[in-house]
Amino acid sequence: MVKIFITIDVETSIGGAFAKPDKLRPVGADKRIYGQIGNREFGIPLIIDILNKHNLKATFFVEPFCSFYFGEKIIKEICHYILNRGHDVQLHLHPNYQIFKCPDWQERAKRKELFPDIIARYTLDEQINLIKQGKKILEKYGVKPIAFRAGCFGANLNTLMALKENDFLIDSSYNLSFLGKTCFIHSLHLTSHLSRFTSHPSLLTSHISPLTSHVSPLTYLNDLTLINGIYELPITNYYDFKIGNFKRLRTLDVCAVSFYEMKKILRYALKKGPKHITFILHSFSL
Repeated sequence: MVKIFITIDVETSIGGAFAKPDKLRPVGADKRIYGQIGNREFGIPLIIDILNKHNLKATFFVEPFCSFYFGEKIIKEICHYILNRGHDVQLHLHPNYQIFKCPDWQERAKRKELFPDIIARYTLDEQINLIKQGKKILEKYGVKPIAFRAGCFGANLNTLMALKENDFLIDSSYNLSFLGKTCFIHSLHLTSHLSRFTSHPSLLTSHISPLTSHVSPLTYLNDLTLINGIYELPITNYYDFKIGNFKRLRTLDVCAVSFYEMKKILRYALKKGPKHITFILHSFSL
């Protein structure tokens, strides 16, 4: 049996405020989360309408640090909205929002004195504190988060240690398409293999195995794996075509993958794995 996870990153936008702090401001929940256009909503309300119509459940990774600019009222409203409509809320973090706790954030932005947005750039102790802060905000509004996704998929092995310190069980930051770019969960001692469709697209699959085998320090991960006490649920990746030695890797993003490709991936997974398929989209995707 294949387990399928539909995951949505719920977040606002810096909106160019760092590039032009005198002119631009972050874009809030009305546009980036609820997707309001005129008297219609194309964000999480529409996503949940579609899910509920088909009796599907999803996990919404809510980013709470936007409250440093917009206030916690929007976090309360978002969490209650998702929970009241029968879906799961977990933690998502973009640490660059910390700058808005500084009264002189505009001057800091002009001087490019910004907070890193990739959580992997912080020390272990700093990551523990960041995750603790985010967890506390969500807990105020009825959420008991046990799963995490780093903004920009920017986790590393320290992130998993920080999650364990904060009593989390699951991380879903690993995205092979971003490995070495913004995702830094490297050096996974896992037994893995690549397998392909007989026709396009091809799917990356990985065995679940103990962390004891001695293999290449960059081993690909594409299925649920226990790493130092945290279950890593990677966002599913696949190869959509191959020309010679060139293979294009793709993330299973609902808004970047055709329905044909989705069907091929799911049918392949039923036969050969992986046993866990993770879709991603964003609150503003539709």
